[in-house]
Amino acid sequence: METITYNLTRNEGEDIEIVLKNTCTEIIAKLKNKFGKEYEISFPDIEPPKEDWSHGIKIRKGAKIGAELNLKWKKESSTIIEMNVEESSKIGNMLIYVVLIPISLICAYMGLNNIGPLAFLPGRKLAAALGGIIGLIPGGLLIYFFKAIFLKQEKKENEQLILDIRKVVSMQIIA
Repeated sequence: METITYNLTRNEGEDIEIVLKNTCTEIIAKLKNKFGKEYEISFPDIEPPKEDWSHGIKIRKGAKIGAELNLKWKKESSTIIEMNVEESSKIGNMLIYVVLIPISLICAYMGLNNIGPLAFLPGRKLAAALGGIIGLIPGGLLIYFFKAIFLKQEKKENEQLILDIRKVVSMQIIA
């Protein structure tokens, strides 16, 4: 998806931590105003920035419908926040924990202990690392397949949610 760029308005001498916190609070308020009745909006505490800063805001309805708005700030471009919106349903996250991680761990174990078909991998530690990386390929394909099956009915609603969030954030930029 396309990145949204937001120019921060910072008064002279104003601390960047306060500016980021105020901007994030305004965005959360706009999202709550638009989606608060139907959707669950969750976000961690706003941390003070270091070199780079990021903050995620999740907007979800049930286990199958959801999106995440990611805000990113970098010290070298201190007047800009970049925002991305992507699909983030609870089912999608559960699939990662239930499918991707176990397959990757099994492949790492197979590489570590010279179990075929990963017995060809060199060394023990390197074989374990490479086995885990190799396991990401079938795990990723399975997640893609399962998401297509489990979230087929909600695909249009998720896409509309992402567009609506982008509109709210874009209104934030103009306002």
